Amino acid sequence: MLSKPMRLTLLLLMMGGLALAGCQFPIELFFAPDSPPPSQIEPPLPTATVSFTAPPEEEKPTLTLPPCAYAQAEQPLPEVTARVQDRLNSLGLGSSEALAVAYGENCVDTLNNKILSFTAIETDFFFTLVVADTGDKEVLGNLALRLLGVAEQFPPGEVPGPNLGYMTIVFQDSSNDARLRVRIPEAIRARDDGLTGEQFYSTTGGT
Repeated sequence: MLSKPMRLTLLLLMMGGLALAGCQFPIELFFAPDSPPPSQIEPPLPTATVSFTAPPEEEKPTLTLPPCAYAQAEQPLPEVTARVQDRLNSLGLGSSEALAVAYGENCVDTLNNKILSFTAIETDFFFTLVVADTGDKEVLGNLALRLLGVAEQFPPGEVPGPNLGYMTIVFQDSSNDARLRVRIPEAIRARDDGLTGEQFYSTTGGT
């Protein structure tokens, strides 16, 4: 058996010969036979498999709306009223007073007796006009046509509600009054049919 120095010398000669031949050799040859190579001392750790489970989606709470009962209602429109009044003044009808009101439905919470919301259906226009004689239907009819022209300047889209509403006129003199109440589309049709004065007043429901 070769001694340890001789084995070392022989190993070096073998390494030199392999290097001259351009060959590669395993790293284990640098270690003594009685010492295991590093690949055997520390075996590679197994690769861990990582799994991910997404958390369950949080359930959204279901909103429960209170019971809603619908009731007819009106709401004054002060800003629209002011605009209508300005229009009357510019036409020389300063003796008349205007009022714009949104007509629609309230949604009422029946459990707590509270109004939850208001939905407008139309805007109604009210006029009060002082005249010399409420018996002169010809004059009243022509004044009603002028007031109709004012109401037309505030169509749905500019005022609350998708529909054309009512026009109500109260004519007053020193002792009596006369009234006309008509849906604006009907008044427009009567005007477009060429009715004026007393005919317009009577056809549209003036009393």
